[in-house]
Amino acid sequence: MISELLAFFAEVRHFDEVFNSYRIGKSKRDGSVFSDVCSALGVAPSTALFVDDNPGHIERAKEKGLQTHLFKNQDDFARRIEPLIDHDTSP
Repeated sequence: MISELLAFFAEVRHFDEVFNSYRIGKSKRDGSVFSDVCSALGVAPSTALFVDDNPGHIERAKEKGLQTHLFKNQDDFARRIEPLIDHDTSP
């Protein structure tokens, strides 16, 4: 478990924000969390992509208007996410 946590913290630098259920006081079982997160980021739900391995969480995110991807394995995720990545790194 510790190696997974260390890998997560190394990768977190790639994200603008990380929303932790303990800190925000809601879990993904409460569908309003998806609206709250979109609001905090200043994005329309239809422009947000939510990835999770739990079908229930995916369904609640869809109900709030988010784009979703049910994570099955790393290869499937890489194949599906590649077309969405902006590879332009120019300033």
